[in-house]
Amino acid sequence: MQDNYYYSFLEFIIRNNLLKKEEKKIINNFLKKVNEGTLSITEENVINLFSKERFLELYTIFISNNKDVKYLFKEINYVDLEELNIDQNLDKLIELNKNLNPYQAKKLNIFIIKKDNEFNYLVSAYLLDKVAYIDIKEKIGEYKLLISHPLKVKEIIPKIFSKIEYSGITDFLEKLEKESKKSILDDIKEDATNTTQNKKINLDLKIRGYDIISSAISVSKKLGDKLKKNRFSILVSPFNNDPKLVDIFIKNGINIIKFHINITHPVSNFKFKTWEEEKENIMNIILENPNITVGLVPGYVKENLEEINYFELESYIDFIDIFIDSFTIYYINIPKNVEKVVAVNRVLSKEELEVLDFFKFSAIEASIVNKSEYGLELTLDDILNYSKLINNSSIPVIIPTQKYIKPKDVKILYEIGAKGIVLGGISLSTNYEKLEKNLYEFINEVSKL
Repeated sequence: MQDNYYYSFLEFIIRNNLLKKEEKKIINNFLKKVNEGTLSITEENVINLFSKERFLELYTIFISNNKDVKYLFKEINYVDLEELNIDQNLDKLIELNKNLNPYQAKKLNIFIIKKDNEFNYLVSAYLLDKVAYIDIKEKIGEYKLLISHPLKVKEIIPKIFSKIEYSGITDFLEKLEKESKKSILDDIKEDATNTTQNKKINLDLKIRGYDIISSAISVSKKLGDKLKKNRFSILVSPFNNDPKLVDIFIKNGINIIKFHINITHPVSNFKFKTWEEEKENIMNIILENPNITVGLVPGYVKENLEEINYFELESYIDFIDIFIDSFTIYYINIPKNVEKVVAVNRVLSKEELEVLDFFKFSAIEASIVNKSEYGLELTLDDILNYSKLINNSSIPVIIPTQKYIKPKDVKILYEIGAKGIVLGGISLSTNYEKLEKNLYEFINEVSKL
């Protein structure tokens, strides 16, 4: 659980480009050791990657962008507990926390640090669960949430609650059982619970605040959102795993890149290896370029279609792209935050396309050209077939360069309703110098649409 929690934290700060240059190198080195098995993603290991102040800053942004936290709290603050003299203030803290359930406080790693006329200020080491929010509010009334260093919170809590007796443990456990299946949002009361005033503590704590609304993270990286927003999108599909090739794409402003594993590329004959062998290279690219949208073709069912762990897919990949005859149930049931793109090998009927819509595919890749025609020029027959598919589909259609599509051909693809093009070795060239020149010409033509 803790591994997954801090894995999500690392994924969030990497993907949202929150790391400074030197921090990227530290994280990169850490994740490399994790992949080698010499280190693991534990709470202590992750926290120690940063200074205390820097960790609190990044960690608070991570928590404040949780969808439930956004709904429940107008702002999230963080506080450095090193400024709190526990020995001098212990009696006051015990008085403030006497209405909290010690079992719950220890389990959730929470305690009240101060109170004013309007609010209690609740320190938490982690995200609050659905039952906890309601139960705490019922006991102490309205409160503001302060995030603090998890290790320090866990050090302080036993000192406070070891001296507090609580008779309501049975009631709480019954409530936990009863309400654990309910949605937290169903149970939130609009009216604030009245609170009784307790004696204030003057701790002179420096609280650093984040307005949740203004701390929304960057533009959407979702492929579906980009296809809807852009008049016409350029996706690229590297024909080898050379970082220099990816650098050329990124340097020229391409921000949707689709990688392959477990196949031999039909143009370059490059043999892509397994996920385990390729993921470090992909991870390094994401670390250096956290704003790109990353796609993955995991293979073909007749050769080697690798079932990649869902957790790893969510951590690294924004969308998967698989041929329709290789799209197994495992990938149909992939978690919602990894988008699905299906490559179709023929013009589908409206009824078939409705099924794809039901399964929430974000895009259709029109890979409808016979292999014997790869590399030939685009013809009217191709345009008619693409047009039929586009007109039948409510899902955005993108065109891969199986044919030798030229930059000037982009206009007609746009006019028939295609939402993007997937550029590979056939239209770009496998020679890096020619590739960069051709890529520039494609970008230039798209800019004229």
